[in-house]
Amino acid sequence: MTKFRFSLQKLLDLRSRAEEVAHCCLAETQREGHHQRAVLSTLQQACQSAAEQASVAPGYLGKVGLLLNNHLHLARLEMQALAQEARVELCRQHERQRREELLQAARDRKVIDRLQERRRERHLTHTRRLEGRLLDEAGALAHSREKPLGTLTTGATGTLL
Repeated sequence: MTKFRFSLQKLLDLRSRAEEVAHCCLAETQREGHHQRAVLSTLQQACQSAAEQASVAPGYLGKVGLLLNNHLHLARLEMQALAQEARVELCRQHERQRREELLQAARDRKVIDRLQERRRERHLTHTRRLEGRLLDEAGALAHSREKPLGTLTTGATGTLL
């Protein structure tokens, strides 16, 4: 019997490839987001450390310039942390967008997958029907060839037909 060939196999391959690319893009975006969150965490820890250094203990009569420098350093770290939070949020948005692109690519591929399965089932059903017919014909031919001699009929003249 004939082997199943899916006429849209190239399209299925293209959609599968698009899904793989979307998956790789999502993974890359997730790695970038993880990196940006790690940078933010480091900045937040530095802010906390600088805040502890900038705080004045009661009764401390230290150098005013040093305290001012510590407060300026803290302000700079806080500004960097705010900018980093914006980068982290941007990474989250990109990740959501890439995830949606991956889901759409997966849906597109699944449509063609389902079509392929339906056509494969239809091909198998057709093949089984055809094989059944061929077996029936072969059986009928074999049965007609093996007809016993006692079942031969005679015509009106008495001769065997």
